[in-house]
Amino acid sequence: MNTPNPTRPPEDAQDILLADIGGTHVRLALSSREFEQTHQSAFHAVEKYKALDWPDFEGLVRAYLDNHSKTPQSLRAMAIASAVRPEGKDGRIIRFDPSYKNNNWVIDRDALSASFGGVPCTLALDTQAQFHTIRQFHKNTAPHDLYECLHQGGSLSGHCGQNDTALMVSVGTGLGHAYGACQSPQSGGDGDVRPTFGGHMVPACATTEQQDAMHSIAQSLHGKRHVIFEDIVSGRGFFGLYSFACHRKAMEPAYNDVFTLMADGLDPDNQEVQSAARLFCEFLGLYVNVVATSIHAFGGVYLIGSILRRLREVGLFDEETVKKSMWLDMVQVVDRAWREAPIYLGRAQHLTLHGLCDMARQHGDGAAVSEASGALEARG
Repeated sequence: MNTPNPTRPPEDAQDILLADIGGTHVRLALSSREFEQTHQSAFHAVEKYKALDWPDFEGLVRAYLDNHSKTPQSLRAMAIASAVRPEGKDGRIIRFDPSYKNNNWVIDRDALSASFGGVPCTLALDTQAQFHTIRQFHKNTAPHDLYECLHQGGSLSGHCGQNDTALMVSVGTGLGHAYGACQSPQSGGDGDVRPTFGGHMVPACATTEQQDAMHSIAQSLHGKRHVIFEDIVSGRGFFGLYSFACHRKAMEPAYNDVFTLMADGLDPDNQEVQSAARLFCEFLGLYVNVVATSIHAFGGVYLIGSILRRLREVGLFDEETVKKSMWLDMVQVVDRAWREAPIYLGRAQHLTLHGLCDMARQHGDGAAVSEASGALEARG
Protein backbone atom coordinates (compact mmCIF):
# COMPACT_ATOMS: atom_id res chain seq x y z
CA MET A 1 0.00 0.00 0.00
CA ASN A 2 1.32 3.43 -0.82
CA THR A 3 2.27 6.28 1.49
CA PRO A 4 -0.87 8.34 2.14
CA ASN A 5 -1.28 12.06 2.02
CA PRO A 6 -0.47 13.50 5.46
CA THR A 7 -3.91 14.84 6.32
CA ARG A 8 -6.18 13.99 9.20
CA PRO A 9 -9.94 13.41 9.47
CA PRO A 10 -12.37 15.30 11.69
CA GLU A 11 -12.13 14.12 15.30
CA ASP A 12 -15.73 12.84 15.38
CA ALA A 13 -15.45 10.92 12.07
CA GLN A 14 -16.15 7.21 12.49
CA ASP A 15 -16.20 5.45 9.13
CA ILE A 16 -13.56 4.07 6.79
CA LEU A 17 -14.70 3.91 3.19
CA LEU A 18 -13.49 0.70 1.52
CA ALA A 19 -13.40 0.35 -2.27
CA ASP A 20 -12.58 -2.71 -4.37
CA ILE A 21 -12.22 -1.77 -8.05
CA GLY A 22 -12.42 -4.94 -10.13
CA GLY A 23 -12.37 -5.55 -13.86
CA THR A 24 -16.15 -5.22 -14.22
CA HIS A 25 -17.62 -4.11 -10.89
CA VAL A 26 -16.75 -1.76 -8.05
CA ARG A 27 -17.66 -2.80 -4.51
CA LEU A 28 -17.96 -0.16 -1.80
CA ALA A 29 -18.38 -0.69 1.93
CA LEU A 30 -18.09 1.10 5.27
CA SER A 31 -16.16 0.03 8.33
CA SER A 32 -16.33 1.38 11.87
CA ARG A 33 -15.32 0.12 15.28
CA GLU A 34 -18.77 0.87 16.64
CA PHE A 35 -20.53 -1.26 14.02
CA GLU A 36 -18.06 -4.11 14.48
CA GLN A 37 -18.62 -4.15 18.25
CA THR A 38 -22.41 -4.26 17.93
CA HIS A 39 -22.79 -6.50 14.86
CA GLN A 40 -19.63 -8.66 14.91
CA SER A 41 -18.80 -7.66 11.35
CA ALA A 42 -15.72 -5.81 10.14
CA PHE A 43 -17.61 -3.90 7.44
CA HIS A 44 -21.14 -3.35 6.23
CA ALA A 45 -23.32 -1.60 3.63
CA VAL A 46 -21.64 -3.44 0.76
CA GLU A 47 -22.86 -2.25 -2.64
CA LYS A 48 -21.83 -3.46 -6.10
CA TYR A 49 -21.80 -1.12 -9.10
CA LYS A 50 -20.99 -1.65 -12.78
CA ALA A 51 -17.98 0.52 -13.46
CA LEU A 52 -19.22 1.34 -16.95
CA ASP A 53 -22.26 3.08 -15.47
CA TRP A 54 -20.14 5.78 -13.83
CA PRO A 55 -18.02 8.40 -15.61
CA ASP A 56 -15.71 8.86 -12.63
CA PHE A 57 -14.92 7.30 -9.27
CA GLU A 58 -15.58 10.38 -7.15
CA GLY A 59 -19.16 10.67 -8.41
CA LEU A 60 -19.74 7.02 -7.56
CA VAL A 61 -18.45 7.47 -4.00
CA ARG A 62 -20.59 10.55 -3.42
CA ALA A 63 -23.70 8.73 -4.66
CA TYR A 64 -22.90 5.78 -2.40
CA LEU A 65 -22.45 7.98 0.67
CA ASP A 66 -25.70 9.79 -0.09
CA ASN A 67 -27.55 6.47 -0.41
CA HIS A 68 -26.38 5.55 3.08
CA SER A 69 -27.05 8.97 4.64
CA LYS A 70 -23.35 9.69 5.04
CA THR A 71 -21.30 12.77 4.22
CA PRO A 72 -17.58 13.22 3.52
CA GLN A 73 -17.31 14.62 7.05
CA SER A 74 -18.33 11.22 8.47
CA LEU A 75 -15.24 9.56 6.97
CA ARG A 76 -12.03 9.17 8.90
CA ALA A 77 -10.23 7.47 6.00
CA MET A 78 -10.57 5.98 2.53
CA ALA A 79 -8.80 2.78 1.42
CA ILE A 80 -8.96 1.78 -2.23
CA ALA A 81 -7.81 -1.48 -3.83
CA SER A 82 -7.51 -1.91 -7.59
CA ALA A 83 -6.22 -4.48 -10.06
CA VAL A 84 -4.13 -1.66 -11.55
CA ARG A 85 -0.85 -0.68 -9.90
CA PRO A 86 -0.83 2.90 -8.61
CA GLU A 87 1.45 5.12 -10.71
CA GLY A 88 3.71 7.99 -9.83
CA LYS A 89 6.75 8.38 -7.60
CA ASP A 90 4.78 7.56 -4.46
CA GLY A 91 2.02 5.54 -6.09
CA ARG A 92 -0.68 8.19 -5.85
CA ILE A 93 -2.58 7.78 -9.15
CA ILE A 94 -4.70 4.93 -10.52
CA ARG A 95 -5.70 4.96 -14.17
CA PHE A 96 -8.54 2.51 -14.67
CA ASP A 97 -10.39 1.89 -17.91
CA PRO A 98 -13.73 0.12 -17.29
CA SER A 99 -14.63 0.20 -20.99
CA TYR A 100 -11.22 -0.83 -22.35
CA LYS A 101 -11.63 2.07 -24.81
CA ASN A 102 -9.26 4.57 -23.21
CA ASN A 103 -12.04 6.27 -21.25
CA ASN A 104 -9.94 6.19 -18.10
CA TRP A 105 -10.98 6.90 -14.60
CA VAL A 106 -8.10 8.86 -13.10
CA ILE A 107 -8.03 8.45 -9.34
CA ASP A 108 -5.52 10.91 -7.91
CA ARG A 109 -5.10 10.16 -4.22
CA ASP A 110 -4.27 13.72 -3.20
CA ALA A 111 -6.98 15.31 -5.33
CA LEU A 112 -9.58 12.82 -4.07
CA SER A 113 -8.55 13.50 -0.49
CA ALA A 114 -8.80 17.27 -0.98
CA SER A 115 -12.22 16.92 -2.62
CA PHE A 116 -13.46 15.08 0.47
CA GLY A 117 -12.19 17.64 2.94
CA GLY A 118 -8.71 16.24 3.57
CA VAL A 119 -9.73 12.69 4.49
CA PRO A 120 -6.63 10.44 4.43
CA CYS A 121 -6.70 8.25 1.32
CA THR A 122 -4.53 5.21 0.56
CA LEU A 123 -4.26 3.11 -2.59
CA ALA A 124 -3.34 -0.57 -2.80
CA LEU A 125 -3.20 -3.41 -5.26
CA ASP A 126 -6.08 -5.83 -4.83
CA THR A 127 -3.62 -8.72 -4.67
CA GLN A 128 -1.99 -7.20 -1.58
CA ALA A 129 -5.34 -6.92 0.15
CA GLN A 130 -6.36 -10.44 -0.88
CA PHE A 131 -3.03 -11.93 0.18
CA HIS A 132 -3.37 -10.18 3.52
CA THR A 133 -6.36 -12.45 4.29
CA ILE A 134 -4.06 -15.48 3.94
CA ARG A 135 -1.83 -14.09 6.64
CA GLN A 136 -4.84 -13.33 8.81
CA PHE A 137 -5.99 -16.90 8.27
CA HIS A 138 -2.67 -18.37 9.36
CA LYS A 139 -2.54 -16.15 12.44
CA ASN A 140 -6.14 -17.13 13.31
CA THR A 141 -7.11 -13.46 13.26
CA ALA A 142 -9.51 -13.85 10.34
CA PRO A 143 -13.05 -15.27 10.38
CA HIS A 144 -12.83 -19.06 10.12
CA ASP A 145 -15.17 -19.15 7.14
CA LEU A 146 -12.88 -17.17 4.82
CA TYR A 147 -11.33 -20.34 3.39
CA GLU A 148 -12.13 -24.03 3.21
CA CYS A 149 -9.44 -26.70 2.96
CA LEU A 150 -9.46 -28.81 -0.21
CA HIS A 151 -6.29 -30.71 0.61
CA GLN A 152 -4.70 -31.03 4.03
CA GLY A 153 -1.21 -31.59 2.74
CA GLY A 154 1.76 -32.69 4.85
CA SER A 155 2.42 -32.47 8.55
CA LEU A 156 3.33 -28.78 8.35
CA SER A 157 0.03 -27.77 6.69
CA GLY A 158 -1.55 -24.80 8.36
CA HIS A 159 1.73 -23.93 10.08
CA CYS A 160 3.66 -22.20 7.31
CA GLY A 161 7.09 -21.00 8.33
CA GLN A 162 8.40 -17.49 7.97
CA ASN A 163 10.04 -18.26 4.63
CA ASP A 164 7.50 -20.65 3.11
CA THR A 165 5.97 -19.24 -0.07
CA ALA A 166 2.22 -19.23 -0.65
CA LEU A 167 0.48 -18.69 -3.99
CA MET A 168 -2.85 -16.94 -4.38
CA VAL A 169 -4.78 -17.32 -7.66
CA SER A 170 -7.79 -15.08 -8.31
CA VAL A 171 -10.31 -15.90 -11.07
CA GLY A 172 -12.90 -13.31 -12.05
CA THR A 173 -13.19 -11.01 -15.05
CA GLY A 174 -9.48 -11.74 -15.48
CA LEU A 175 -6.91 -14.13 -14.04
CA GLY A 176 -4.32 -12.97 -11.54
CA HIS A 177 -1.92 -14.36 -9.03
CA ALA A 178 0.41 -13.09 -6.35
CA TYR A 179 2.88 -14.78 -4.06
CA GLY A 180 4.79 -14.11 -0.90
CA ALA A 181 5.72 -15.53 2.47
CA CYS A 182 2.87 -17.20 4.32
CA GLN A 183 3.65 -15.00 7.30
CA SER A 184 4.35 -11.28 7.36
CA PRO A 185 8.05 -10.35 7.33
CA GLN A 186 9.76 -9.24 10.53
CA SER A 187 9.32 -5.62 9.47
CA GLY A 188 5.56 -6.12 9.24
CA GLY A 189 3.21 -5.05 6.46
CA ASP A 190 2.55 -6.61 3.07
CA GLY A 191 5.06 -4.81 0.88
CA ASP A 192 6.83 -8.11 0.14
CA VAL A 193 3.80 -9.59 -1.66
CA ARG A 194 4.77 -10.03 -5.29
CA PRO A 195 2.02 -9.13 -7.75
CA THR A 196 2.54 -10.29 -11.33
CA PHE A 197 1.09 -10.03 -14.82
CA GLY A 198 -1.07 -12.98 -13.82
CA GLY A 199 -2.62 -15.02 -16.61
CA HIS A 200 -0.77 -13.21 -19.38
CA MET A 201 1.27 -16.26 -20.30
CA VAL A 202 1.02 -18.97 -22.96
CA PRO A 203 -1.34 -21.77 -21.85
CA ALA A 204 -0.21 -25.30 -21.12
CA CYS A 205 -2.18 -28.28 -22.43
CA ALA A 206 -1.95 -31.91 -21.32
CA THR A 207 -4.60 -33.52 -23.58
CA THR A 208 -5.72 -33.32 -27.19
CA GLU A 209 -9.11 -32.03 -26.05
CA GLN A 210 -7.44 -29.18 -24.18
CA GLN A 211 -5.43 -28.30 -27.28
CA ASP A 212 -8.61 -28.24 -29.37
CA ALA A 213 -10.32 -26.00 -26.80
CA MET A 214 -7.33 -23.63 -26.73
CA HIS A 215 -7.29 -23.40 -30.54
CA SER A 216 -11.04 -22.69 -30.56
CA ILE A 217 -10.60 -19.81 -28.15
CA ALA A 218 -7.56 -18.58 -30.07
CA GLN A 219 -9.66 -18.37 -33.24
CA SER A 220 -12.10 -16.08 -31.44
CA LEU A 221 -9.26 -13.56 -31.05
CA HIS A 222 -9.10 -13.20 -34.86
CA GLY A 223 -5.33 -13.03 -34.90
CA LYS A 224 -5.13 -9.87 -32.76
CA ARG A 225 -2.69 -11.50 -30.35
CA HIS A 226 -1.60 -14.87 -29.02
CA VAL A 227 -3.98 -16.77 -26.79
CA ILE A 228 -3.08 -16.58 -23.08
CA PHE A 229 -4.17 -18.42 -19.93
CA GLU A 230 -6.49 -15.54 -19.03
CA ASP A 231 -8.49 -16.20 -22.23
CA ILE A 232 -9.34 -19.63 -20.81
CA VAL A 233 -9.33 -19.40 -17.00
CA SER A 234 -11.62 -16.40 -16.44
CA GLY A 235 -15.24 -15.41 -16.88
CA ARG A 236 -14.89 -14.92 -20.61
CA GLY A 237 -12.78 -18.10 -20.72
CA PHE A 238 -15.61 -20.16 -19.25
CA PHE A 239 -17.91 -18.79 -21.93
CA GLY A 240 -15.33 -19.69 -24.57
CA LEU A 241 -15.14 -23.25 -23.27
CA TYR A 242 -18.93 -23.48 -23.23
CA SER A 243 -19.05 -22.27 -26.85
CA PHE A 244 -16.40 -24.84 -27.77
CA ALA A 245 -18.45 -27.63 -26.15
CA CYS A 246 -21.51 -26.54 -28.13
CA HIS A 247 -19.77 -26.12 -31.49
CA ARG A 248 -18.12 -29.52 -31.46
CA LYS A 249 -21.64 -30.96 -31.26
CA ALA A 250 -22.74 -28.72 -34.11
CA MET A 251 -24.93 -26.73 -31.70
CA GLU A 252 -25.33 -23.00 -31.28
CA PRO A 253 -24.76 -21.75 -27.72
CA ALA A 254 -27.99 -21.05 -25.86
CA TYR A 255 -26.41 -17.96 -24.25
CA ASN A 256 -24.72 -15.03 -25.95
CA ASP A 257 -22.34 -13.82 -23.25
CA VAL A 258 -20.71 -14.81 -20.00
CA PHE A 259 -23.02 -12.67 -17.86
CA THR A 260 -26.24 -14.41 -18.88
CA LEU A 261 -24.50 -17.78 -18.82
CA MET A 262 -23.28 -17.26 -15.26
CA ALA A 263 -26.61 -15.83 -14.08
CA ASP A 264 -29.05 -18.18 -15.79
CA GLY A 265 -27.26 -20.97 -17.63
CA LEU A 266 -25.16 -22.88 -15.09
CA ASP A 267 -27.29 -26.01 -15.17
CA PRO A 268 -25.28 -28.92 -13.69
CA ASP A 269 -27.35 -31.33 -15.78
CA ASN A 270 -26.54 -29.62 -19.09
CA GLN A 271 -23.85 -31.64 -20.89
CA GLU A 272 -22.24 -28.65 -22.59
CA VAL A 273 -22.05 -26.76 -19.30
CA GLN A 274 -20.60 -29.88 -17.65
CA SER A 275 -17.92 -30.13 -20.34
CA ALA A 276 -17.06 -26.45 -20.00
CA ALA A 277 -16.77 -26.74 -16.21
CA ARG A 278 -14.55 -29.82 -16.43
CA LEU A 279 -12.21 -28.19 -18.95
CA PHE A 280 -12.19 -25.00 -16.89
CA CYS A 281 -11.11 -26.94 -13.78
CA GLU A 282 -8.45 -28.78 -15.80
CA PHE A 283 -6.95 -25.55 -17.14
CA LEU A 284 -7.10 -23.98 -13.67
CA GLY A 285 -5.08 -26.90 -12.31
CA LEU A 286 -2.56 -26.60 -15.13
CA TYR A 287 -2.16 -22.87 -14.47
CA VAL A 288 -1.50 -23.46 -10.79
CA ASN A 289 0.96 -26.24 -11.64
CA VAL A 290 2.98 -24.02 -13.97
CA VAL A 291 3.09 -21.05 -11.60
CA ALA A 292 3.58 -22.80 -8.26
CA THR A 293 6.24 -25.18 -9.58
CA SER A 294 8.14 -22.27 -11.13
CA ILE A 295 8.27 -20.20 -7.95
CA HIS A 296 8.34 -23.13 -5.48
CA ALA A 297 5.11 -22.00 -3.82
CA PHE A 298 4.42 -25.12 -1.78
CA GLY A 299 3.60 -23.33 1.46
CA GLY A 300 -0.02 -23.27 0.31
CA VAL A 301 -2.20 -22.62 -2.73
CA TYR A 302 -5.22 -20.34 -2.29
CA LEU A 303 -7.88 -20.25 -5.01
CA ILE A 304 -10.23 -17.28 -4.86
CA GLY A 305 -12.53 -15.21 -7.07
CA SER A 306 -16.16 -14.72 -8.03
CA ILE A 307 -16.09 -17.28 -10.86
CA LEU A 308 -14.85 -20.07 -8.61
CA ARG A 309 -17.34 -19.20 -5.90
CA ARG A 310 -20.20 -19.19 -8.44
CA LEU A 311 -19.21 -22.59 -9.84
CA ARG A 312 -18.97 -23.94 -6.29
CA GLU A 313 -22.47 -22.69 -5.51
CA VAL A 314 -24.06 -24.67 -8.35
CA GLY A 315 -21.96 -27.81 -7.94
CA LEU A 316 -19.75 -27.31 -11.01
CA PHE A 317 -16.43 -26.73 -9.25
CA ASP A 318 -14.74 -30.15 -9.25
CA GLU A 319 -11.88 -29.97 -6.79
CA GLU A 320 -10.67 -33.47 -7.71
CA THR A 321 -10.27 -32.44 -11.34
CA VAL A 322 -8.39 -29.32 -10.27
CA LYS A 323 -6.04 -31.32 -8.05
CA LYS A 324 -5.47 -33.98 -10.70
CA SER A 325 -4.38 -31.31 -13.19
CA MET A 326 -2.24 -29.60 -10.56
CA TRP A 327 -0.37 -32.73 -9.61
CA LEU A 328 -0.15 -34.64 -12.92
CA ASP A 329 2.55 -37.36 -12.98
CA MET A 330 5.67 -35.53 -11.91
CA VAL A 331 9.13 -36.74 -10.91
CA GLN A 332 9.22 -38.00 -7.35
CA VAL A 333 10.68 -34.95 -5.64
CA VAL A 334 8.17 -32.57 -7.28
CA ASP A 335 5.26 -34.95 -6.74
CA ARG A 336 6.10 -35.20 -3.03
CA ALA A 337 6.25 -31.42 -2.70
CA TRP A 338 2.83 -31.10 -4.35
CA ARG A 339 1.23 -33.74 -2.12
CA GLU A 340 2.48 -31.93 0.97
CA ALA A 341 1.21 -28.50 -0.13
CA PRO A 342 -2.16 -27.52 1.38
CA ILE A 343 -4.83 -26.23 -0.98
CA TYR A 344 -7.59 -23.83 0.03
CA LEU A 345 -10.64 -22.36 -1.68
CA GLY A 346 -11.91 -18.90 -0.80
CA ARG A 347 -15.35 -19.35 0.68
CA ALA A 348 -16.32 -15.84 1.75
CA GLN A 349 -17.47 -13.01 -0.45
CA HIS A 350 -15.52 -9.77 -0.55
CA LEU A 351 -12.09 -11.14 0.38
CA THR A 352 -10.49 -7.97 -0.97
CA LEU A 353 -12.58 -5.84 1.39
CA HIS A 354 -11.71 -8.13 4.32
CA GLY A 355 -8.01 -7.69 3.68
CA LEU A 356 -8.22 -3.98 2.90
CA CYS A 357 -10.17 -3.33 6.08
CA ASP A 358 -7.66 -5.12 8.29
CA MET A 359 -4.72 -3.44 6.56
CA ALA A 360 -6.26 -0.02 7.20
CA ARG A 361 -6.98 -0.91 10.83
CA GLN A 362 -3.41 -2.06 11.43
CA HIS A 363 -2.10 1.28 10.25
CA GLY A 364 -4.18 3.67 12.29
CA ASP A 365 -7.47 3.25 10.44
CA GLY A 366 -5.85 4.19 7.17
CA ALA A 367 -4.27 7.39 8.45
CA ALA A 368 -0.66 6.27 8.52
CA VAL A 369 -0.04 3.49 6.05
CA SER A 370 3.52 3.40 4.77
CA GLU A 371 4.72 0.48 2.68
CA ALA A 372 7.37 0.04 0.03
CA SER A 373 5.39 0.56 -3.15
CA GLY A 374 8.66 0.34 -5.02
CA ALA A 375 8.67 -3.39 -4.30
CA LEU A 376 5.61 -3.91 -6.44
CA GLU A 377 5.62 -5.25 -9.96
CA ALA A 378 3.08 -4.09 -12.55
CA ARG A 379 0.07 -6.29 -13.08
CA GLY A 380 -2.51 -6.16 -15.85
